[in-house]
Amino acid sequence: MSSSELKQEKGFEVRKVQRLGSTSLFITLPKKWVNRWGIKPGDKVFLELLGDGSLRLLSERSRQNQGKKSIRIDLSSLKLDVSYVIKALYDLGYDEIVFEFKKDAQSKVISQIRTEIEKYLGLELIEYSETTARVDCVIDDNKFGTDSLVKRLLTIISRKIDEILYYMNPNEQNELDRPATLDEVSRVYHLLLRKMLKANHSVQTSMKNYMILSILNNLYVMFTELERLEKRIRALELSDEERKAIADVLHKFNDVEDLVVMSALFSSTKRVTMALNILNDIEKIMSNVREDIKEILTQIIELIYESLSSSVGVLFIDKAIFNEDNHIESP
Repeated sequence: MSSSELKQEKGFEVRKVQRLGSTSLFITLPKKWVNRWGIKPGDKVFLELLGDGSLRLLSERSRQNQGKKSIRIDLSSLKLDVSYVIKALYDLGYDEIVFEFKKDAQSKVISQIRTEIEKYLGLELIEYSETTARVDCVIDDNKFGTDSLVKRLLTIISRKIDEILYYMNPNEQNELDRPATLDEVSRVYHLLLRKMLKANHSVQTSMKNYMILSILNNLYVMFTELERLEKRIRALELSDEERKAIADVLHKFNDVEDLVVMSALFSSTKRVTMALNILNDIEKIMSNVREDIKEILTQIIELIYESLSSSVGVLFIDKAIFNEDNHIESP
């Protein structure tokens, strides 16, 4: 193979397309890749067309290995708390975790495992012995759409806002059947994180997911700020004017957060503009809010602005076109 046929270009191996017969085109396979997967003449390879138009090449053996991800963890040598291990491996998409430990640690480890798996959707303690325990993720991530999970997260946040509104104005708001909790937010958040990190994506999709994960993290923090706001409100005597101002801001939080998230999922310049207009309206209302409440609301507004910035990033990833001089042109 000549040097003109194979070059290194910014981490990519470049192949020259050649003609075979009158209609067929072909390229050669990288030698390192062929050796790694033991490719021989007559073997099958799989081509996957990704969303951005690029192709992903898989050997038959690597495709078979795409199934269940398993790992064994020796807790006595790792010296990490079980909670950190389960969280990290769940987020990274592992389907089976086998813990090894000393016999005298069994009771403590099993108790920790039982407590931790309650925090994550689909985790179950399948079996354990004096020195081992096996935890499986029994749900199929692919059955949960990213869009539906994000909307579920928004719904939980909306319920928390409704709880605060009900406390301030019980005559104007319906009482919720059950309160929204951080544990509920955490379960959906980590399932989304697992789903996004587990899949193999094109560079473009990975960049977009990074932006969306930033928004999801802000939603998580926003919920904790709403919990802090609820505690602060319950500890204060508020005037009718203050209650109305806070309620107006919270209603607009519901609207703007929905616009920000949807603009990232479905790339919409119009939604971004509408969100900015609502944020301007919120800042005008804030003049009627006392300082100790305004401090928390300001934190939430900053989170929304950060999320909006990520939404704009997604917009460029999805729609930006680079001309010959590498300048960004409007889609």
